[in-house]
Amino acid sequence: MGSCSSPSDFPSAFKPILYTSRLTLTIFDENKPDHCDHIIACFQDPIALERMGDMGIRTHEQLKALGKNMILSPSFCGGKVPHGMACYNIHLGSSPLDPMIGLISLAQRSKTVPPDVGWGVLHQYAGNGYATEAGREVFRYMTEEYGVTEMVALIKPTNLMSIRVAEKIGFVEPGEIITEEGGLPKLIYTLKGMKKIDPNTRINFYGDGEEGERIKKMMIGASGH
Repeated sequence: MGSCSSPSDFPSAFKPILYTSRLTLTIFDENKPDHCDHIIACFQDPIALERMGDMGIRTHEQLKALGKNMILSPSFCGGKVPHGMACYNIHLGSSPLDPMIGLISLAQRSKTVPPDVGWGVLHQYAGNGYATEAGREVFRYMTEEYGVTEMVALIKPTNLMSIRVAEKIGFVEPGEIITEEGGLPKLIYTLKGMKKIDPNTRINFYGDGEEGERIKKMMIGASGH
């Protein structure tokens, strides 16, 4: 399989559009301002702030830096080399022109832990099963068409709605892991048959290494923490 040669080629690493009975999923393109605005809005949504906390994402530049530090490995992308955030915008309707209401993301935050799947729906659309519907389709696509056997989901123990979504999508056997954001424990859901993640493993939301720490400081400064 070929490699992507520039950021504008990134969507070719994954199918650009996926469909469900009620939704259209389009691959995130960091060169489209409306895509960046939408992802930032999802992180700043009242539900996200309540259940995840303020991760400090305010600008397109911050979002792009975060995405570049979480690029999926080629082994996860069928041999192709993505150049930015692996994320699908969720549209309510049968067309990519329909309103964007949420996101589904896949992030390689650590070299020692499989990529994690994240999701979010804007508060005015919450409670309708959209995250589960979109998550199941991305889960199906990655497992059936890419043969992915290892993914995780990181969820706060108090986030009962996301726990239900994870279980409905197909994640099982939650363990516990420490995140660098305040040293707080999170449940780590895995796929059936996966090896348990070492509970002493620590994950930085902003990615591995010095770049992850640099982005973390930049984001924390932006959020006023």
